[in-house]
Amino acid sequence: MSRSGAERKSAAESRQLLIDTCIELLADHEIQDVTNRLLEDKTGLNRSYITRYFGSRNQMLIEVVRELERRLASEVAESVAGAGELDAAALVARPESKIGIQITMWLLSHGVPAEEFIDGEPLLLITIGERVEKIFGLGPRAARTFAFQMLLVSAGAASIGPTFGLTDADSADIQSLIWAQLAQSSATETSLGW
Repeated sequence: MSRSGAERKSAAESRQLLIDTCIELLADHEIQDVTNRLLEDKTGLNRSYITRYFGSRNQMLIEVVRELERRLASEVAESVAGAGELDAAALVARPESKIGIQITMWLLSHGVPAEEFIDGEPLLLITIGERVEKIFGLGPRAARTFAFQMLLVSAGAASIGPTFGLTDADSADIQSLIWAQLAQSSATETSLGW
């Protein structure tokens, strides 16, 4: 039995509980305030489990970023199946996206090399690229480039937009510009020789 009197959890269940709890806490707390002790208090798991299951707090945060990316990519994939519109700005404005962006910036600012938490191409980029390719009939290179553009602009707006006075109207204009560019994407793809 754990300290809280709950049944013992498997390693996989404990890892997932720590990740999920970290995500929940980050919705209301700054990264530096989500301490191992706070995670211990909220999960009932000894804080040593963070080291046991992840190796370090930074590695746990990396796993949180990966989990958030999987969740968002799954949502995009579901919207592909339903053929609904892809609203990249709304996707990146979601709390889960903001948390992922904040953790990524925090890790980078604390000297963690990006290679440690980006395995190949990010799943969200791949999923959005596939979506753009399907909707607009683009080749993989153009679709990937437009997906990058959507994610970078949206991530920038979500993470530093308020610092520079970016309003909701500005965000809507940016999204309109991206969609207008996508509408002309076949011509752009041809002129670039992609």
